[in-house]
Amino acid sequence: TANPDALTPEVPPKITYRAQPEYPASLRKKNATGTVGVSFVVGADGSVTSASVDSSSGYPEMDAAALAAVYEYTFSPALSSGRPVACGSHTNIHFAVR
Repeated sequence: TANPDALTPEVPPKITYRAQPEYPASLRKKNATGTVGVSFVVGADGSVTSASVDSSSGYPEMDAAALAAVYEYTFSPALSSGRPVACGSHTNIHFAVR
């Protein structure tokens, strides 16, 4: 069963490390750009325990690179009643040739 405290923690998780996604070389060569929306769960230990693409960039390789980066994120976990709890979150990852 889901922990209802995880849905609305008193203190949200705070990111401590945001991995940069690896821009797929095949897409970089094409100057392909896109944004990937990723929903994820931050576990009570501050690691990302699950993640999924909510909105695709239209490029499977770009979506996979975004997911891989999110799994490397680390957080100070959400707190409820002073105790670490799991919490859902979302991010958009933008890919643009610079």
